[in-house]
Amino acid sequence: MKNQNSLRKRLVPILYIVLVLTLNSCKKGWLDAKPDKTLIIPTTIQDYQAILDNSDVFNANYPGLNDVSSDNYTVTLANWQSSNTALERNSYRWSSEIYEGETVNFDWTYSYKRILYANIVVEGIAKISTTNQNLKDWNNVKGSALFYRAFSYFNLTQLFCKPFNEQSANNDLGLLIRLSPDPNERVKRATIKETYSQILLDLNTALDLLPSTSTYLTRPSKQAVYALLARIYLSMGNFDSSLKNSNAALGISDLLIDYNTLKPTATLPFVRFSNEIIFHSEATTYKILSKNSFNVDVELYNTYEDNDLRKVLYFTLSGTDVKFKGNYSGSNNFFSGLAIDEMLLIRAECFARKDKTNEALADLNLLLKTRWKKNNDGTSTYVDRTASNATIALKIILDERRKELLFRELRWIDLRRLNTETNLAITLKRTLDGKVYSLAPNDKKYTLSIPPDEIRLSGIEQNSRD
Repeated sequence: MKNQNSLRKRLVPILYIVLVLTLNSCKKGWLDAKPDKTLIIPTTIQDYQAILDNSDVFNANYPGLNDVSSDNYTVTLANWQSSNTALERNSYRWSSEIYEGETVNFDWTYSYKRILYANIVVEGIAKISTTNQNLKDWNNVKGSALFYRAFSYFNLTQLFCKPFNEQSANNDLGLLIRLSPDPNERVKRATIKETYSQILLDLNTALDLLPSTSTYLTRPSKQAVYALLARIYLSMGNFDSSLKNSNAALGISDLLIDYNTLKPTATLPFVRFSNEIIFHSEATTYKILSKNSFNVDVELYNTYEDNDLRKVLYFTLSGTDVKFKGNYSGSNNFFSGLAIDEMLLIRAECFARKDKTNEALADLNLLLKTRWKKNNDGTSTYVDRTASNATIALKIILDERRKELLFRELRWIDLRRLNTETNLAITLKRTLDGKVYSLAPNDKKYTLSIPPDEIRLSGIEQNSRD
C-alpha cells in the first residue's frame, strides 16, 4: 500500500487515542486529564483515511470458521487433538456445545472490532465539512467505512444467524447492530430483516461515494460494492438482484488469469493482488486449517480432470495426502475477499436459475477455458461444457463453483443457502477416531452459538443448537 511504513507510524497514535476516547469516554474525571501531546486525535480526512488503511484491522482476520465447519477437508485425530481451541475442534465435528468453557470467538471479536473502527470513522467524518477540493477524499472515507461495516455484518450473519428466509425474516433473530462507536450504547438483537436491511443500506450508500476501481486492492471500490451485493443477494436467493450486481461488477473489469502462465511447481503459484482480485482480505488462520494440519478431501480432489490446471496449481501431493496451496492471497492465509472468477460463477448460476442455459454456460466456459492446459501450438485442450436444459447447467455450475472457490470462506455460505432446496441439499459426514459425525440439511448447528462473553455482557438471547 502507498507509503505503508509512514502510514503505520501515523496509525499507531491515531488508533490509540481513538480507542482511548471511545472506551474511556464515560470514566469520571477523564475530561480533566491532560492529553499526551505525542498522540494524534483524528481531525482530518487524511486521519480517518489512515485509520481505514490499517490492513491488520480491515484486510485481515475475516471469519475463518466457515471453512473450519465445511466439508472440503479432513484432519487426522492427532491434528484434531492438537488444535488450539475447543471452538475449532467442536466446529469441525459439528458439536452442539462448541465453547466448552471458552468465552470468546475470534470471528465475532475481529468482526465487531472492524465495525467499531468503521463507526468511529463514520461518526468522525460527518463532522468535517465538504468542499470542492476535499469532496472526493471525503466520499472515499465514508464509502469505505460503510463497506467495511456492511461486509463485517454480512460475514457475521453467515455464522451467527439462520439462513435468510423471506417468510420468517421479520421474526428470526439477527445481530447486534451497532451504528455508534459508543460501547455503552445498549442494543438488542435485531431481526434478520433489520440486519440485512442495514447491510444493504450501507452498501447502496457506499455505491454512490466510492470510485469505480481503487488503485489499492486493500481499499474498497464501486466494483467491490457490486461484487459484495452480488454475493449477498445470492445468499438471500434473490437471483435477479444478484445477476444485476454481478453483471455491474464484471462491466467494470472482467480480467481473468490464464493459468497456463503460472508455475505448477511453485510453493505459492498465485501472486498477491492479481488481475482477478476486486477486493483483498484474508481470513483468520485456525490451527486446524494451518498449512500442514489438514488434507483436502480426496473425493473432491479426484473430481479435477488431468488437463485442469487447478489440479496442479491448487494442490500438491504428499504421499497419499492432498495439500492445498491455491490461495489467492499469495500467502498461506486463506483469501476471503472478492474476485472476478466468483462474479462469473455467480452470474452463470443466476442465468441458469432464470432458465437462460446458453448465457449460463457461456460464462462458465469463459472461465474454465482459462483454467485448462494448452497444447504446444497454443490451442486449448478444453472442451466447452454443454447441457440440454437449465437444471443440468445449474448442477455443472455449482460443481465448478465448489472446485474453483476452494478455501475462500464460501463453501459454508453455499451449504446454508443450497440446503433450502430439496434437490441440492446434502448431509455432511466425517469420521474421527472411528466415530461418524453428520450434519443434516437445515440443522440448527448451521448457526453458531454467540460467544459466552457477549451473552454475559449484553444479556442478549443465545442461539439454540439442540
